[in-house]
Parts: sequence; structure tokens; C-alpha cells
Amino acid sequence: VEFFPNVEPDYGLLYVHARGNLSLAEMDTATKIAEDRLLGWPGVKSVYTRVGKTQGGGQDIPEDVVGVIQYEFIDWRERKSANHILDDLRGVMAGIPGVDVEVRVPEAGPPTGKPIQIRLSAVDPKGLDDKAREVAARIGKVPGVIDISDGLPPPGVDWALEVDRAKAAQYGISPTSVGTVVQLVTNGLKLSEYRPAGADDAVDIRLRLPEDRRTLSTLDELRVQTSQGSVPISNFVVRKPEPTVGILNRIDGARTVVVQANVAAGAQVAAVQEQVTKAVSDMDLGSGIRWKLAGSNEDSAEASAFLSKAFGAAIFLIFLVLLAQFNKFTSVWLVLSCVVMATIGVFLGLLITGETFGIVMSGIGVIALAGVVVNNNIVLIDTYDRLREEGWDKVEAVLQTCRERARPVVLTAVSAILGVLPIAFGLGLEIFHHETTINAPSTQWWISLSSAIVFGLSFATVLTLVVTPSMLMVFTRAKVKPGARRGLISRLFRRGKVEISSTDAPGRDAGAGPDIAFPKAAE
Repeated sequence: VEFFPNVEPDYGLLYVHARGNLSLAEMDTATKIAEDRLLGWPGVKSVYTRVGKTQGGGQDIPEDVVGVIQYEFIDWRERKSANHILDDLRGVMAGIPGVDVEVRVPEAGPPTGKPIQIRLSAVDPKGLDDKAREVAARIGKVPGVIDISDGLPPPGVDWALEVDRAKAAQYGISPTSVGTVVQLVTNGLKLSEYRPAGADDAVDIRLRLPEDRRTLSTLDELRVQTSQGSVPISNFVVRKPEPTVGILNRIDGARTVVVQANVAAGAQVAAVQEQVTKAVSDMDLGSGIRWKLAGSNEDSAEASAFLSKAFGAAIFLIFLVLLAQFNKFTSVWLVLSCVVMATIGVFLGLLITGETFGIVMSGIGVIALAGVVVNNNIVLIDTYDRLREEGWDKVEAVLQTCRERARPVVLTAVSAILGVLPIAFGLGLEIFHHETTINAPSTQWWISLSSAIVFGLSFATVLTLVVTPSMLMVFTRAKVKPGARRGLISRLFRRGKVEISSTDAPGRDAGAGPDIAFPKAAE
């Protein structure tokens, strides 16, 4: 089971992870090593690099990413598959000292993040970070799990300055004055703004100490001017180290950490998610920590719920139309049962071909399949009811129905199957380039949808011609009164009949027999 089909991408991404308080030059050096190894790689056409941290980890970029490299593939006809190229890049990028390079591809469909996301939540965040590391280590042992991220900010130290307000008041100094002096060692004290000629944005003019003096020892030696003279801030300021805190995520009021991981190429996402769920369930996370499998699993559940409601609504509307058509619950039940059983053909076909069930594309194919199945069964049952009203025996009516409607049912199914069969095999026709392609990225989107229609309709056609007549034999009455009351729609469009008496019929005498009701077509 998958959310969206795996489509051959046009480009890929490299995330360069590095820990520590790095300068922009150091980030550029670390990123350039990965960039140099990528340049000239077979199958890669162009490379675009951006160096620097993304504030807030936007676009699903972790906080410790110091560089993002985007590379474009050459035409898919002239290279290996993207999965093979990505596997080769993972091996090459693994040996860069001091950094961790993550190889990623853009997601098909709406962005959902990595397919495996373990969401850990706790009202009391104490111990949450340690449990996140344990979960990341545990799921790393699951086969098929790669590119693991514990969701924690990069390690670092922030220095917190605590002002002793009582001592500062003795010197007549406020905490604001202390903060102003400290800015000389950090980001600088803003004095004014300057807007160059022809520029739209202004730049800040800041005052701060030279780079060689912006140190912790200089911070302790800073002095503040008071009424009693120049006083070092160390007399009333205490400096304490604290771990760096990047972003605090809260969901429903609880502190949350998300452990993420990718799934290796060729592995089934659903199977790996099941193993990850079992591995995390066996862990002792403590009484105050809750966990949930999110990511593509959550989106798949939402899409499944929506498609289930859509399928249920379609079945209900079909039920109303059939009830108005036949005016019998038995006939309605026969048609709807064939719709439900037709889904068996979808799963059998996917099982034979080894394809995955796409929740969105295959689900839409099942809903589209229901319309054709209903149409074929309506044709069959309506003919059977008409023959029974004309006085045919049950067995003879079933046989005659199959004789009359086998060709329309088969032709309808065959025409629909042939229409989508090329897409099911991945065939594509390039009109402007005058060529035929196989498994092109444009056709990979529709393979699961067309496969659902092909296999489901093939199976449903057998049901219509074999199972439906059999159920008509079992669940219908042995005798039907000729001219029995039919459904509303049938009465509106039923064939007219003309009574011809024996005296008016040409070529007949008065003793030729009783009056006969001929159908309008016969007339």
C-alpha cells in the first residue's frame, strides 16, 4: 500500500548536515566537498548549491542542515534509473569527514515528509530528548530504514547571563544597561540605519568589538559606567552555560519531537512501517511519553477515509437509482454484490503483477470500475425481468438473457479494457516526437489506476456472465405474473404494446385462437 505512486524524478537533493556553531565560510567548505563529488556524475546534468542554515527548518529542512545541493538529471531515456543513481551517491557521500550527507528525492504528490515519522509527545519534556535518541537507534536496526533523523536540534552551548538585581541596584544599574554593553561582544549595538542610493532596503550600522576580542574573557571584563565610576559587570552578573535550544514544537499543548526516516528503494513502505511500529511498541518509553506513527501513514489513513466515504456515497446513489429502476431489493442486491466482488479482481491483479495498491490512484480506479459493472448488470437483469414478464420460464429466461446480452456486455468490457490497457503496460505515445515510450514518468502516475480498471473489469465481466445468472436462478421466484408491476424508470421507458384482435389480424379467421399481445417492435 502506498499513498502516491513512485514516479521517476527529474531532480534530486543533497542535505549536508553539520553540527556546531559554524561560520558561513566553514559551511561553504563542508558543502563544497559534497558538491565536488557530485559534479560530473553520470546522469546528472546541472547542480545548484545553497549554503547557509534555513531559519526554522522551513520546507521540511532540519536545523542542522548547512547546505542544500539540488541536481537535475538528464533525460530518463539516457541514464540509469534514479534509484540506482541515488544508491551510488549514498555510497560516495558516506566518507566525507565531519558532515553527514543525506540523499533525497522530491516527493510525488503533496509534501508529507519522510515516510516514517515517529511523533513523541510529553507534557513534561524531561527525558523526551533521550527517548528520541533511543527510538532513532532502535528503528535504525529495522531492515529497509535509512536516513534516520532524531528530530533534535544540533548540540551547542548558549551562555545565559543572570543579573543580580540587588547588587546592580547598589550601583544604580538596570538590566537594560547590562544588555546594551553585552551587545558589543555579540551581534553589535545598533546605532543607525543607512540606505544606499538606488537601494530599496536599509542596512544597519552596528558598533561592536573587533573579532579577536569577541570572546568570553572579554565578556567578563566588560565595564559599565556608574556614578561610582567604571565597574566590571562580573561584580553583579553570573555567566552560566545552557544547551542550545532551536525550535520547540508543541502539538495539542504537549512538547513534541519527531523522529524521521526514509525507506530504502525496493522496500514496501507499509511493511517497513509495520516493523517500525512493532519495534517502538516493544520499547519502554515511560508513563509520561506518548508516541504515534505519523507522516505518510497518517495521510494515507485520511485519504483512505475520504475514498471510503466517496465509495459509500457512490454505492448509495447507485442503490437509489437501481431501486427506482427495478423496484425490487433482490435485483438491487445482485448488482451491488457484483460491484463489491469486482474489487477482488483488483487485488488479484495487483497481486499477480506485483504492484502496490495506491490509495489515491487505485482507489479512484475502483470507484470508476463500479459504474461499468453496474451498467453491465443492469442490462442483464433488465432483460431477464422483461422475459419473465412475457411469460418465459426461469431457466429459459436466464439462458435467453445470456444469449441476448453476452455480446453487449463483452463488447462494453473489452472496449473499456483496451482503452486503458496501454497505460497499464506503461506504454506512452509521444505525438510531437513521433515515438513510443515504455514506463515514461508521465505514464507511471496512471499505471495503478489503469491496472485497477483492467483487472477489476475483467473479473467483473466473468461475474456478470456467470455469477449474476446463477444468482438470478437462486434468488428469483419460479413464476412471475405477466405484466407485473416494474420500477418507476422501467414504467416510463417500457415498450408499448398493441392489442390485435383475431378479427382485425390480417390473414386470420375468427377461430384462429385468442388475442395475442405483440411488442411494439414486432408490430
